[in-house]
Amino acid sequence: MKKNPMAGITKRGRPAKSNADRQAEFVAKRSEIGDIPPPEDAERKEATRLDLRLFGVTYCMGPGAGYILKRPPSKRMMPYIIALQDSFISDRLVHVRFPRGKGKTAWLKVAELWAASHGHRKFMALFAANQTNADAIMDDIWDLIEECDPYGLDFPEIAVPVRALEGRMQRCSVQTVNGKRTKIKRSADRIFFPRIDGYPSSGVIFVSRGRESGVRGIVKGSQRPEHVAIDDPQTRKTAKSDGVSVDVCGWIQGDVLGLAGHDKAMSAVLTTTPIYAGDVSDQYADAEIHPEWTTISVPLVIRWPDRMDLWDIYLEERRRDEIKGLKNFPNATAYYKTNRVEMDRGAELLDDSDGDPKTELSALQHAFNLLFKVKRDSFDAEYMLSPRRGGAAFTLTAKMVAANLSHTERMTLPTGFHAAVATIDCMDKDALQWGIVAVGHPRRAVTIAYGRYPETGNLFPEGATLPQQNKALAVALSNLIDMLAMAPIKTAAEPITVCGIGIDRGWRPRIIEWVCSRSKHKAILWPTLGKGWERYAPERDDGKLRTGVIGVGDHCFHANGKGFRYLGWHTDYWKEYLQRSHLAPALTAGSTAIYGKDPLEHYDFGCEITAEVLADKGIGQKGVEFWKFNKRPGAKNHKLDWSAAALMLASWLRLYDAQAVISGGNKKVAAKKRKTRVKVIGGGW
Repeated sequence: MKKNPMAGITKRGRPAKSNADRQAEFVAKRSEIGDIPPPEDAERKEATRLDLRLFGVTYCMGPGAGYILKRPPSKRMMPYIIALQDSFISDRLVHVRFPRGKGKTAWLKVAELWAASHGHRKFMALFAANQTNADAIMDDIWDLIEECDPYGLDFPEIAVPVRALEGRMQRCSVQTVNGKRTKIKRSADRIFFPRIDGYPSSGVIFVSRGRESGVRGIVKGSQRPEHVAIDDPQTRKTAKSDGVSVDVCGWIQGDVLGLAGHDKAMSAVLTTTPIYAGDVSDQYADAEIHPEWTTISVPLVIRWPDRMDLWDIYLEERRRDEIKGLKNFPNATAYYKTNRVEMDRGAELLDDSDGDPKTELSALQHAFNLLFKVKRDSFDAEYMLSPRRGGAAFTLTAKMVAANLSHTERMTLPTGFHAAVATIDCMDKDALQWGIVAVGHPRRAVTIAYGRYPETGNLFPEGATLPQQNKALAVALSNLIDMLAMAPIKTAAEPITVCGIGIDRGWRPRIIEWVCSRSKHKAILWPTLGKGWERYAPERDDGKLRTGVIGVGDHCFHANGKGFRYLGWHTDYWKEYLQRSHLAPALTAGSTAIYGKDPLEHYDFGCEITAEVLADKGIGQKGVEFWKFNKRPGAKNHKLDWSAAALMLASWLRLYDAQAVISGGNKKVAAKKRKTRVKVIGGGW
């Protein structure tokens, strides 16, 4: 059958349209928005361009769904809003601590929309404790764009394309304005704003992620995030765990703040509410730990009232009302109403509009009712931003450590001191850090020398095989032991040598024990193994020694290793002891100082001694004493480790109790010690 040559040609000579062509034409007409109308009030819109507060109360505040804010901010919230605004316009790292429920997250949502709408940032990322919380923030911003009338009237370049979708995200791929695709995208974790020429919001990207989601590699072509917002990155469970808190801080500093790349400074805002002492919020509020962040911290009650005795009576009345089963605590409220003038005097609150108008007469009454309901510990932490701490908190800075000088020369025993010990900290492939500490009665200590081995370079080169690494470590450690064991320490009479050398065996313990067992100085060698408070337990609950433990000293114990005996020690106890000892004036009872006369010489030493900050200490729920240290990001703590180990070793060797000058180089003393220890160990060398 011959093909009709006129097939597909209309009567007017034009090619006939196929069904696909007609469908494409229909879709194109339906997907075309046309011209974007002008804003209803261009002057009002422009007034909000550099005013986040005005933007929030103008476009985001109202009743019902679609709005983010219920009421305008109090005057005491303005520092937060100004700092939040600055973080988007300038390159600041802002940390905001506000009580629970006081609008941190709400204003963060407003700020994200404000920055996108005015084009202050072209690529923004938001992170929350989990993906559910991150998605909820994204949903609220999208809902406001879709439903809020004031916003839609003044920002039609965003609202018109979004509302034209009618909730059908499949239309995003074909939507056009004057023939050009808007390229809107909306998924669970991202929004791509409409691309429309001539508008500052064109093509803005907004991504949200939970902390457990992938962070690295959030890019769009050559674009990287310019601003990150981190909203309450911790939960009660993560805040309680030291290890998880460290992970969260590392995630913020390493993963999140590294998203911008190297060609543009990253700005960020972090919102938190403290839960426990030493948690993520507590660490970022400490200028010693995170000086790069500007912290704004405003508690629920800025100043308590003068007559706290009257509020004690109120709380007792409230307790009685609850016991009687009376709703809305009528007797307590009646007492407050009668004495309100006196009970309010002197009080200052974050927001005077707080409180339930049906049951509470003022924001101050609301604060005391919260205190009654959540109890003191939770109220202090989550509303007053001051989590309960043990009585061990103290302040020690690098400058204080560096300035606490003995005014004696290097490698010189100060007057009244009688012995010295050395310790070595093994630092993976980098080097061996070492120090020598002189001790004297009563419990005085001076660091008389410290350094690294080798002085330059690493222990072994990149790419070294495991046998090569082990050999290099063994050779270096053996050489350093010889150097420290024979190093002459000046005294008023004859020079002496160290009485003991402690060696951290946490890294490559078999190699370290092997070197010690074959060293000619093995009588004074003590491999050490540090354990935190959760793992330090040389004795069982019944008081008997655990398997392998030979003897117990002051927060340390003597145990058999695989090929050599070692000292286990309680790192938290001795780190606190060391840091506190640096607070005491040099050469006084219980003090630890540094040799020399120039504080600038030892500033780096001081930085390492203060690399970890004691945030909390106390008795836990099971009656066990606990410590909580926060490590400063990026800070090295090797000198803290070997210094604390040195004081522990001096305690184990009973050097603090001695009076006469003692030298590890005394062959008779060394032989006597060796003989005694062989009997104790059972020849396990």
